[in-house]
Amino acid sequence: MLIRGALAAVWAYQGMWCKVLGRQARHREIVRAAGMDWALVPIGLFESAIAIWVLSGWRPVAVAMLQTTLIAAMNAGGLCRGRRLIPDPPGMVLQNAAFVVLAWVAAGVLHAS
Repeated sequence: MLIRGALAAVWAYQGMWCKVLGRQARHREIVRAAGMDWALVPIGLFESAIAIWVLSGWRPVAVAMLQTTLIAAMNAGGLCRGRRLIPDPPGMVLQNAAFVVLAWVAAGVLHAS
């Protein structure tokens, strides 16, 4: 539950705080650079829904696959379309790789040892 709670908190922060409430201008700039201005709030709401799903513990492998896919797609999109807006691209990729590992640990596929 602790790992699921941490993962859910990140999704809720990124979705609700940064995108829906617009507290991180960089998120809007990156989405704008991708030509998807209209998508910021829907993306934020989707991320917030993922937080609820992760926290619920329902179908953990499916949500781990979704998280992996979304993180990979968002990282690729950000690096391709908004790289100049990302202050530390290698750091972003490393942090997100660790996040994905935790998603799979929470799913019970990988084991923390």
